[in-house]
This record gives sequence, C-alpha cells and structure tokens, in this order.
Amino acid sequence: MIKSKYSLAFLLISFSVIFIISCSKKINNDSAGTVLARIGKRIITAEDFIRRTEYSIRPNYCAGTTNIHKKIVLNSLIAEKLLALEEFSHSALDTNKIFQMYLIGQKEQAMRQILFFEQAVQKIEIDQNEIDQATQLALTKYQVEFISLKDSSQLDILISQLKEGKSIQSFYFEITGEKDLPQKEISWFSTDDPRLHQALFSKPLEVGDILEPIQTSTGSILFIKIIDKVKNIILSANDFNKHQNDVYEQLKIQRSIKKYESYAGEIMKGMQLQLNDPVFIQYAEMSADHYFQDSEDKKDILNSSVWELDKKNNGKLNNENIELLKSDVLFTLNDKDWTIVDLENYILRHPLLFRKKKIGYSEFPEQLKLAIADLIRDYFLTEKAYELGYDKSLSVTQYVELWQDHFLSRQQRNKYLLQSGLLSEKSEPDLQKIINQYLQPLIDSLQIKYSDIIEIDMKLFEELEMTSIPAFATRTNMPYPSLVPSFPMLTADHKIDYGSLRKN
Repeated sequence: MIKSKYSLAFLLISFSVIFIISCSKKINNDSAGTVLARIGKRIITAEDFIRRTEYSIRPNYCAGTTNIHKKIVLNSLIAEKLLALEEFSHSALDTNKIFQMYLIGQKEQAMRQILFFEQAVQKIEIDQNEIDQATQLALTKYQVEFISLKDSSQLDILISQLKEGKSIQSFYFEITGEKDLPQKEISWFSTDDPRLHQALFSKPLEVGDILEPIQTSTGSILFIKIIDKVKNIILSANDFNKHQNDVYEQLKIQRSIKKYESYAGEIMKGMQLQLNDPVFIQYAEMSADHYFQDSEDKKDILNSSVWELDKKNNGKLNNENIELLKSDVLFTLNDKDWTIVDLENYILRHPLLFRKKKIGYSEFPEQLKLAIADLIRDYFLTEKAYELGYDKSLSVTQYVELWQDHFLSRQQRNKYLLQSGLLSEKSEPDLQKIINQYLQPLIDSLQIKYSDIIEIDMKLFEELEMTSIPAFATRTNMPYPSLVPSFPMLTADHKIDYGSLRKN
C-alpha cells in the first residue's frame, strides 16, 4: 500500500472564526434556561422564545412586536411541541439512520461549543495596554495588491525571480496572463484568518511595504504589498467607546481561537495520519463530481420535507463506481484504519466543511484533505467533550430536543396534510394559506387533548420583548450553521385559553 504520512499538527493549520453570534457568550453547562412553558416533560425556555423570534424569519402574521403577535409566537412554539408529542411514540424517524446521526451531530456540536467556552473563552484575559494599542491599529485600513500562490513551489519561483530583478507583475502575468495584480481593501475587522490579521495589524505598516509570505488556513500562500492606507478619525466619545468595545470583542475571539487551537494541539500531540494515496485520489475525484453539483441539488437534506430523508444522501457519494472502494482503507489514524465506509458514516453526523468557499476542480483534492483533517480534529475534541461529561449537560439535552421536536412536529404536520389531500410528496405546502382552515382545528384539538400537562408562566411571558427586525442567523464554518430551527408556521391564533396559566 502506498501511503503519504502527515503530522496532524501540520494539516491543522488554524481555526477560522467558528462562532458568530454565540461565540463569546457563556453556554450554561448546568441549566437549560428559565422555563417559560412546560408541555409534559418538554420545556420551552425564555431563551428559546427569544432565539426563535430573533434568529429566524417569522411570518407576517406575527412579525411585529405587539402583544397579539407575541401570543401567536408562544402558541406556535407550544403547537410545535404538541405535534412532536403526537409523533414521538410511533415515528418512523426513530429508526431513520440519517436523522438519528443528525441529532448526534447537533449534540456533539453543542458539546464542542461548551468545550470551546470552558477551555478557551473563559481563560482569556486582555490587559488595557493591549486593548489601547489594538484600538489605534484598528483605525487603519490598508489597500493592498497581492498574489495568491497555490503552494511553496510557486513561492520559491517568485522569490528567485525577484532576486533576479524581475517584478511581481511580470511573475503574475506569467502564471495568469493578467497584467494588473488584484487589489483589496482590508480593515482590522474584515479578515478572520489569524495569520493574515497578525501580519497586517500587529504593528503600523507603510505604503510600499512588502509583507513576509503568509500561509493561510486554506493552504494558499499570500504575497502582499501595501499600496495605500487610510486612517479613520473618530470624533465623538461615544463612537470611540463603541469602536474600542468592538476591538475588545474581536480580540477576545481571536485569542480564544488561538487558545483553542493550542488546546486541540495538545490533545492531538504525536498523532499521525497516513493517507492511502491511490484510494484517496479516486475518492477525491468521485467526491468532486458530487460537490460540484448545482447548488439546487446540494441543499441540506433537512431543508426538504422530512419524509424525504431516505431519498437523499446527505453528502454520500452517488457514483456507482464508489462501491468498488467502500471497504478500501482511505487513511490510517494512529494505527487504526478508516475505510471509505467509516468516513462516510462519520460524515452523516459531521458534514465535511471546506476552508475555502470557492474551490477550483484542480485544487479540490488538497481542500478535501484539509476538510478531512478538520473532521479528525473535531473527532478528538468531541471525544474529549464526552470524557468531560458534556453530553449530560442540560443545555445540550435541551438543544437536541429543540431540533428533534422541530422535525417530529414537521413529520406529524406533513402526515396530517397528506391525509387531508393537501400535500404531495413532491411539494412543500404554502402553509399560511391553509393554517386557518386545516391546521388551526388540529392545533385546537391538541390544546384540549394535552391541556392538563401544559403550564405557562404568564408573568415571565409578559416580561419578554420581541424585535421586529427580520433576521436569519447562522454560524460560519460549523457542520450545522443554523442557530435555531425555522419558525413553526402552525397557527395564527393569539388566544391563550388552555393549560395552566401561572401568574406568580
């Protein structure tokens, strides 16, 4: 067997910014939140209510901030739980491997978030002198021209030609046929690659400066020249304080990522990855055919109707020839063989993430190698999270239940609509048109059926506030980027005349 041997520390070049909205906020390991409503053993927390209103798009009939709209939202979230209860005891999703792996993946992602907070964010301290220095550096924006080199061999050729007196422009023309180098404006806040950020903003730079070559997290090498700089002037004290606070938050994220990267490095010290080149080459070629499909064909499986779970592949290869390779060893990790089947099974719970958003066909194998390396990194971090008992965290349990109930309720809703003749397996219904006539009577009947096990804290509910700004929040570079499930369009009823309404 022909193998290539890599140090995992070499492959895992860096972490990118892995959390957007929730990265610097504590994920409580001991509490699921403040209970707003109970539906049997299921709960809706005040935090759930706020996240579902702020991080997903609400339909027009409850998109405002009025008390009526707020009651519709609460009724909708409770309706989602009621439908999930109806589906729970006899759902086909219980034995659906793809769905079960999806729930495990969501759980393990939440566990890694706790690990990130407790092992990185919580341990970061930044002194005032560093904040003051960064605050000044962050006022400057640089206009740069650059070359993005594929590998070190191209860098060696460029350096050799520069020593011979040739210009960067002539080298760029040789490799691209273009006369002018690409240009870009880069601010302190506009780049999330830590090495690029360090090179540009660790000290003041001047026009004409040529930076040392920078190897980015995507594997490319940047050769950068400063061609212009602009320093922003902040006049008001409020604007300056806001600017400084933004700098501090960004510094905290950067340091947390660096700390977490170091933590991962310690966990994986000495581990070796041996790639089986002949198998990997074939696998990469077949994978490329899949990943370069039209975006319409690459939609997340769970964006479609739930009953279509068995019809989609969620990242598994369609090429019939891949069956010849299923049992072949793709790589060996610490003397343990991983076959293509092993990798694909793990991808069901941890979809591959590519560091580079736009990938050319020729560079796909290298980017696939990096994506597999990142998956392996998360594999060991997840093991550590299990070891620390994060799978038993109430916040993790509640988070998984949130996603499980969302899809259980969709399954029950879709069954009902199919039985009513209102939904075909090839289409998603326009629910807003049929809520009043079909779904509302169903929800009304479930409110009556389960009224004895429903309890709502109305005092807490009255204290909650909603915004009217539509938002769909995601976290970049995570296997499951959505913060919350889509809003459940199940009822437009604003009456809360069921269950036990607790005021005190």
